[in-house]
Amino acid sequence: MAKPIQEQFGQTIIDAVDTFARKDIPTVDDFTNTTFAHIHSPAFRRKIAETFYGARWIYKLGLALLVKDVERSAHIRAQILDYGAVCEGVLSDALMYAIAGGHMNGNQYMYSVIGSTRHNHRINWNVQNKLRSLQKRTFQWLIVVAQEEGIIDAALAGDLDKLRDARNGIHLGKSTPKAYLETSQKYYKVVLDSCSATRLWKAAHP
Repeated sequence: MAKPIQEQFGQTIIDAVDTFARKDIPTVDDFTNTTFAHIHSPAFRRKIAETFYGARWIYKLGLALLVKDVERSAHIRAQILDYGAVCEGVLSDALMYAIAGGHMNGNQYMYSVIGSTRHNHRINWNVQNKLRSLQKRTFQWLIVVAQEEGIIDAALAGDLDKLRDARNGIHLGKSTPKAYLETSQKYYKVVLDSCSATRLWKAAHP
């Protein structure tokens, strides 16, 4: 019978890697109560915090294991997927707040297709469960509407679009240690910028 992986690899080494991966990363509770404190739903806030923590843990794990080539690309893709999901959630929360509070001033949010004003593309927001309607919208739609409403600026919208493209794509460019760090840090910053923008917008629209 094969020995458990803990015995093969050594529990001491596993513990050391885990300790390094967790070091200097805020806990899920920390993220919940700081970075994502402005998210309305406690359950959703917690879920976003868990996803963000997971992305940071994967980043640190990649450093600990000195991953390279295919493995490094896999680590980058995992982070991009999670960062994209977090940004999508942050924008959804801000737009839900804006729609429910009557703060919307643009036109795009009324249509499901970007750039369309056709009647059959019109979204009925006069429903009790507005969140269900919002959950049907794409990441691109969220970005476009958030920019039109002034929740995010053009620069951040561009960064979010790049994150969206990276999440939807498979080719990540060069897989080098420098590229690994730069890619992770770039999209990590997009998450923080999105949180900052939505937090400030909410504060300005009580």
